[in-house]
Amino acid sequence: MKTLILTLLFSLQQQPQVYNFNGVYYGQQNTNVVNLGWYINDSYPNELSNYLITRNGQVVYSATLSGSRAYMVSIPVERGFKSATFTITRTVNGVISQSYSTFVRK
Repeated sequence: MKTLILTLLFSLQQQPQVYNFNGVYYGQQNTNVVNLGWYINDSYPNELSNYLITRNGQVVYSATLSGSRAYMVSIPVERGFKSATFTITRTVNGVISQSYSTFVRK
């Protein structure tokens, strides 16, 4: 019976979400960045969330954040940046979200 209840509790646990993950390139003189933004709107707003952002499969950002519903980060890119796919995942209490991707071009 205990096993059944624990299994039920784990299966009812909501998967963390990331909403409206998008980005825009910004380049001026010696500054070349992609600004990425997203928000959360679920039952984990004040929980510590681990975010992992990759660019074409390589990790470019990793942080543990909490206490906000909207986030923005600037990812430095090379001067000749043309385009890239950025992907984010969010982990809360060991539960990993699905991956969300956005394509950014210059």
